[in-house]
Amino acid sequence: ENNQKDKLYDFSVDIKDFDTPNIKLKFDYEKQEIVSTWIDVEEDDNEPKNHVAYKLIDLCKHDLCIKLKFMIEHN
Repeated sequence: ENNQKDKLYDFSVDIKDFDTPNIKLKFDYEKQEIVSTWIDVEEDDNEPKNHVAYKLIDLCKHDLCIKLKFMIEHN
């Protein structure tokens, strides 16, 4: 899902090697950065797992931004 006017794109990230919930994020294409991340608490309310998921995204956000940009450009 995206908002062409603001160049904001919504993604859902599933970290396959870890038993963590999907992380939703909003990517600003013009700024080339992740502007928000969240986990749907109705989908998963396990606080320790949620913390791990956020930390993993934070650790790899530079590489993730490169991949998101590529996906947008080649969609």
